[in-house]
Amino acid sequence: MVSVVSTVAAVVLVVTGGVAFMSRTSDAAHRAARDVVNATAPDSYFGIQGVRICVQPLKGKLSVHNGPLPTDRPLLAFSTEGDVLYLWDPVRVREHGGPDPVMSVRSAEVSTYAVSDGQSRCPEQP
Repeated sequence: MVSVVSTVAAVVLVVTGGVAFMSRTSDAAHRAARDVVNATAPDSYFGIQGVRICVQPLKGKLSVHNGPLPTDRPLLAFSTEGDVLYLWDPVRVREHGGPDPVMSVRSAEVSTYAVSDGQSRCPEQP
């Protein structure tokens, strides 16, 4: 009887902890999405800091997964290092049934620069 009660208690504790962790993670993701949609940099979460950036192609044709790549508005990136740049588009989040807001592009094919809070448009490049 004791082993059954102990097992049930352990399962309840693990499930409760998992639900609490996922709830906090989900809340942090929603706050980050809200901040980016409102043109501000999101807070860091466990050391991960998103950066609002503008992306400009270095050549005419890009290989973009989940493209096209918007160059007229800031996107959210969590790292600008490495061979692949993963981006999140806040405008696509509002378009229900539209394209996936997450896209990727090879870092060597684009230039990036950070934008300040409140800036909702990227300047046009010549």
